Amino acid sequence: MKVFAGWLYGFQVFVVVPWFLGAMYRGEQSLWVWKEYAREVIQHGRGDAALTVYLYAVFYSSLALLPYFALGLRYPVEAPGTSKHFREGRILLSIWAAGTFLLFARPLSAFMHALPTTIWHGWLLIFWVASAVAAVFSILTLEKRIGAMPR
Repeated sequence: MKVFAGWLYGFQVFVVVPWFLGAMYRGEQSLWVWKEYAREVIQHGRGDAALTVYLYAVFYSSLALLPYFALGLRYPVEAPGTSKHFREGRILLSIWAAGTFLLFARPLSAFMHALPTTIWHGWLLIFWVASAVAAVFSILTLEKRIGAMPR
């Protein structure tokens, strides 16, 4: 049953997060649930507004759960060298990531809108994503080298 619930939640996150991020970036939707709830009640009624609240709950929870599970995959609790307090640190780091996104989403969106993509046709943003992926792989490779060094 837990596996089914995990797959169901994962599917919802797979659909809701890109949908919401795109709509928020284009200015079609607010980052804040209370604004969308009020708009949905006026336009469609309480039933659709309740569905909107549920979708926002999935979106907001993914902001903390995705980093938590990613850190869990990268640094399992059973791995040697991790302390018993590592899980609490993973929770705090995940909540920090969600809070950082909620705090800086509007300035980041404004920055991306200000990029001269009409000249480069989005290549600056594509280059940034590619360089971020390359940086993550470089950090992981460096981390493996440091971990393999004799102490």
